[in-house]
Amino acid sequence: MKDAVREHERLSVCVNKTLAQIKLEIENNSYPVTEADLLILSDCPLCGSDKTLRISEVSLNKSLVFFSTDICQDCLHIYRAISPNEAWFVARWDQISTGTLSVYNESLEEKRRVRYELYYGLLHKHKRSGRLLDVGAAYGAGTRVFRERGFQVEALEPERDRAEYIRKICDIETHSCTLDKFKPNDETYDLIVFAHCLEHLNDPVGSLKTLKNWLKKDGVIYLEIPIAWKVIDWQDSLFMAHKHNFVEKNIRKLVAELGFNVLDSYLIPDNDAPFCNLALVIQPKSDGLATIGSDRLLDPEQYDSQDLKCLYEIGLPVARPAGEVLKFDVPHITNFYHILKSDRRNCIVRDGFITY
Repeated sequence: MKDAVREHERLSVCVNKTLAQIKLEIENNSYPVTEADLLILSDCPLCGSDKTLRISEVSLNKSLVFFSTDICQDCLHIYRAISPNEAWFVARWDQISTGTLSVYNESLEEKRRVRYELYYGLLHKHKRSGRLLDVGAAYGAGTRVFRERGFQVEALEPERDRAEYIRKICDIETHSCTLDKFKPNDETYDLIVFAHCLEHLNDPVGSLKTLKNWLKKDGVIYLEIPIAWKVIDWQDSLFMAHKHNFVEKNIRKLVAELGFNVLDSYLIPDNDAPFCNLALVIQPKSDGLATIGSDRLLDPEQYDSQDLKCLYEIGLPVARPAGEVLKFDVPHITNFYHILKSDRRNCIVRDGFITY
């Protein structure tokens, strides 16, 4: 009997150690979030309308809703009504910082260089030289393309490791801060490259207004964004990196309302993805009405908020009543770009939640 008790105690200690080890591993490889970390929007950040429709919610252990997706029924903009705020993301970048001057993914940087070669080919008819700001420059491969062609370049990159690499390895003037914290000197820019940034920022309207103030009178912005119809499926409900999903109609309307003319528009291949993104070359209008420039459309001819909401049902790995708010529940955040690193198809419906 004593032997059985000792064996039971030994097994209990072993189990407790294993559970403690698993708990520690989760804590070391996950990202905590509290209610104080959240940015909560009640109205559409694009048009200010309060006529919004909830698409999905993600909760932590069925208690804290830390990520939700809404659609504006007036302008049809899709956005995160609840999400971690900017300070939370800055803290996460610091958390993953290695302090080493090395490129995390050489393949991605090479693809960035190829894309920027394409950008230069599209933009040189508008700007052949001058002062350039590359917003969200990653490790600077794209910024270097324009420097090699005679531009005086600067990089704006909020992730510390990336910024240090651009500054020290690429020898490019680099500002390591978020867009809203950056204060350029008295000079302004001839060209701002703003590719795949707007969808990541909390305030798209304020961000474009800010960029406009940084331009010379005849300066131009290269704006490139993904379009909702091309990128959304069920997994977007878990994709923390994007704060917004635009349709072509509302982004063109926005830049016109902010006083930009659309000089050119293009469909740009998205690396290995089987779709294209929308690129607009925009310039502050000098007089008269701004043009929307609707020479091409990625949007269907007619659609409404329900059509966009249905995109979130594409590929959903569990059966759910159509039209209901999608409610996900996760035990922890293991990736602050896409919430979970684990197999996202390993899920069930329990108590109304899609649970992992």
